[in-house]
Amino acid sequence: MKCSVCLSRRLSRLEALARQASRVSAGPDLVVACVDAGRGQVYGGMFRRDGDSLTRTGDEAVFGAEELIEAAVIAAGELGISWVAVDPVALTGAAAWEPRAQRSESVQQVSGILAPAVAQLARVMAAEGRLTDALHLDANYIRRPDAEVKWKGYQKPVV
Repeated sequence: MKCSVCLSRRLSRLEALARQASRVSAGPDLVVACVDAGRGQVYGGMFRRDGDSLTRTGDEAVFGAEELIEAAVIAAGELGISWVAVDPVALTGAAAWEPRAQRSESVQQVSGILAPAVAQLARVMAAEGRLTDALHLDANYIRRPDAEVKWKGYQKPVV
């Protein structure tokens, strides 16, 4: 049985990355954070930043780099976009990145060492009373690991 406190908010690796992003404008902006997910994909998420507040604007998911770039441009509208990644080539290597580069946008490379950002997020969550114990912690796996796919013969179910 999961407690309601545990379900209220997950501590997110992508949010920890997004918190490291430099500002592209004085006002609100969209922060796009991603990591290379292998198999030619990225694990990404988008966050609206307004002052010190960072709010997720949809689900974190595995995307093709082209798909994430296009979705971010649509989601941003008139907002500036702060791009952040541990490995910027995962985005800048995509053909859809070219128009962003022509707009003088870049992907800020941030550290994959997330302990300081995760500790900061945990502190905020604790101050808001959103705590849990070790028995209720749960990982959020987006897709099956390569080992399972390759060695166990997993095939995606036909829908």
